Amino acid sequence: MANKFSNSVNTHEYPKIFHRFLFLLRLQHFVTNILTLRTWYIKKLLSKLFCSFEKPFRFVDAGFGTGDMIFPYVSSFADSHFIGIDIEKNNVDFCNNYARKKQINNVEFIQSDLLDFRIEKKADVILCVGVMHYIKNDIKVFRNYYDNLNQGGSLVLYSPVNYKRIIPGYNKLINKYFKDIDYDTCNQICRQYTPGEIREKLQIAGFKIKSETFTYGFFGKIAHEIYSICLYVLGKYHWSFGILSILMLTMFLPFILLLMTVDFFKKHKTGNGLLIVAEKENTIKS
Repeated sequence: MANKFSNSVNTHEYPKIFHRFLFLLRLQHFVTNILTLRTWYIKKLLSKLFCSFEKPFRFVDAGFGTGDMIFPYVSSFADSHFIGIDIEKNNVDFCNNYARKKQINNVEFIQSDLLDFRIEKKADVILCVGVMHYIKNDIKVFRNYYDNLNQGGSLVLYSPVNYKRIIPGYNKLINKYFKDIDYDTCNQICRQYTPGEIREKLQIAGFKIKSETFTYGFFGKIAHEIYSICLYVLGKYHWSFGILSILMLTMFLPFILLLMTVDFFKKHKTGNGLLIVAEKENTIKS
């Protein structure tokens, strides 16, 4: 049976203590930045992209979650405008409340389906991280991203691909003991992308792919699997097992971070994650 921790993650419900002590959101973002390898790749790319603009820009995070790809940048780029789009009302209300209490004026969070959202002024950059494999009509969403971008604007897309495992029996372990709290299962994943499928669908929507980077190579996969098992134990069982999970994570943390660092600085011909920058072209292909 899932505990309150895993339920709050899978249903996007924020514990009451988060509403009372706002610094906990910053703490959560800090931990996420350290322990989520995909964040290392994405933030490196975003920082470089944002700094390339010579004038204020408009940024959209499609499926923003807790705002961890927005809030770290709003003060550094105070003249630019940041928009979060998410279908989950809890995410929208929480982040709008956080922004209001922190008096952040260059950001807004909007509840909308990614299939048909519209923004008043088109964006220079749209970010989409780990969302598209949950959406049935993904080509329609890609076309909607295209429509909401300025000419020459960029879509920064991150998606899991390939789904290859390193630890023997990892998938069997998850399916047998943790399926009821697995985020992909709870949120009804629609597909497992291949790199070729993503490229093809982006091109159908009219995008020109400028760059692509594979993430989660051999070392990243191992780090992710060890970290995930610790989180599954923390989310599944009684608090006593939660303490065991935290102890396990503390013990493995240096090893996990070492593996992540090696993966981050190593170039990969393939991997379990794909980070793409795609540019808006003039003509949409039919």
